[in-house]
Amino acid sequence: GLNNGYDLPKTLGIDRWLAMCHVWQTYHNSAIVVDVGSALTVDYIDEEGNHQGGFICPGPDTMLHSLSQDTALLPKLMVNSHENMSLNPARNTEYAMSRGVVNTLVALIDKLSSDVVVHYYVISGGGAALLLPYLKKDWKFIPDVVLRGLSCIADEKG
Repeated sequence: GLNNGYDLPKTLGIDRWLAMCHVWQTYHNSAIVVDVGSALTVDYIDEEGNHQGGFICPGPDTMLHSLSQDTALLPKLMVNSHENMSLNPARNTEYAMSRGVVNTLVALIDKLSSDVVVHYYVISGGGAALLLPYLKKDWKFIPDVVLRGLSCIADEKG
């Protein structure tokens, strides 16, 4: 019942498709599906089950890696801790980098989710728990949405 909205459907990543399949099978209504991993992906499903397209940008650790790789003297970091995380300005380089990345991704998700009206806001992925406390909408956290989507496809195929 879910329709791929890509111009070339086979170019839509299987992880994104599986996540949307689970969300559609579960809710049968409009949704935004966000997955926060190496990449951050955002996909829209309308009320009829049509994929309306989406966005891809670097995920939290990819952003931090890019900063340390491409900027002299910045430390190599991974956003793997909620310790001292906030959206407030930081007083050291490590926290400034982590908070800058979190602020960037939260602002992006809040912007993209405020531009449309949907019934469900779903977030998944290894970096989702880091961003979730700061997001404005009422997000449903489904940590294994891709695996659940795979299960939906397997059940459908018998």
